[in-house]
Amino acid sequence: MMENNPVINLTDFDYKFISSDDGGKKVEIKKYKGNAERVTIPATVKGEAIVSIGNAAFLGCEELTHVTIPEGITNIGDGAFSLCSGLTNVILPTSITNIGRSAFLGCKRLTNFTIPAGVTEIGYGAFSLCSWLTVISIPDGVLSIGAEAFVGCERLTIITIPESVTSIGERAFENCTGLMSVDIPDTVTSIGERAFQNCSGLAGCTLPAGLTAVESSIFQDCAELTGVTIPEGVTSIGGGAFNGCSKLGNVKIPDSVTYVGSNAFLGCTPGIASVTYKSVRYGSEKNSWGMTDMHPDFYTAVNG
Repeated sequence: MMENNPVINLTDFDYKFISSDDGGKKVEIKKYKGNAERVTIPATVKGEAIVSIGNAAFLGCEELTHVTIPEGITNIGDGAFSLCSGLTNVILPTSITNIGRSAFLGCKRLTNFTIPAGVTEIGYGAFSLCSWLTVISIPDGVLSIGAEAFVGCERLTIITIPESVTSIGERAFENCTGLMSVDIPDTVTSIGERAFQNCSGLAGCTLPAGLTAVESSIFQDCAELTGVTIPEGVTSIGGGAFNGCSKLGNVKIPDSVTYVGSNAFLGCTPGIASVTYKSVRYGSEKNSWGMTDMHPDFYTAVNG
C-alpha cells in the first residue's frame, strides 16, 4: 500500500561521515536498506548535514516510486538510483551540482526530469534506458552531455540543448527512436560517434557551425532523415555517418570536406548540393556509398 506521508527513518540508511572543505564533518548516504514506495532523504544525521547520495545507494530498489532529496545535497553518485524500475518522480533541490555516471540508468517509468541549474555535466549513461522519459529539461550552464547519457530513451521526442553545451558524447542519444527534433547550438564543437544512431523518427538536423568532423555512424539508420546541413569547416565525414538513411534527399556538403569514410552514405540516394567538385579522398569503393546520382567529379580518388 502506498505511503501518502513518508516518515524519515534513519535506521533505513547506512551512512558515513566525510571531511568537508571547511575542516568540519559532512555525511554521505551509503545505502538505503528499506523497501518503502515513497522516501524522503533526511537533511541531517546527528546534527551534521547530508551532502551526498553515494554510489549505488538505491541500486535496484524496485519498490521505490517517489524520492524527495532535501536542499543541501550536492552530489548524486554513480548508479545512485540505477535500476529503480518503479521510480516515477524525483524531487531535486537547487543545491545539486553533480549527477554521476548511470545515476538513473534503467529507471524505465521515469517520465520527466528537470536537471538543476547548478549541474555542469550530464554523466556517462546518466539517463540511459529510461524508456518512458518524454521530457528532459537541460539548464543553461551544462557544458557537456556524456557518452550514452540518453541512450534508449525511446519516448523522448524533443530535445533542446542550451548554448552552454560544447560537447555531446558518443551514443548520447542512440536508439531514441521517438526523437523527432533536436536543436544543436553553434557552441557545440564535438559530437561523438553514433550520437544519434537509430533515431528513426528524426527528420532533419542542422549541425553546429563550430563542428570540424562528422563522426562515424553519427546518423546511421535514421530512417526518416530527409535533410542535413553540414557546416563549412567540416573536413571529414566518418564511415557509416549516414548509412541506412533511406529517405535522405538533401545533403549540403561544404568545400572544406576532404575525406569521406567507408559506407558514409550506404543505402542513401541523396542529391548533393553546394559542393565544389574537387578531389576528395574516400574510404571505400564507389558502389558501397549507395549514391546513384552523385556527380562523378565529386568522387575523385586521390592518394594520401
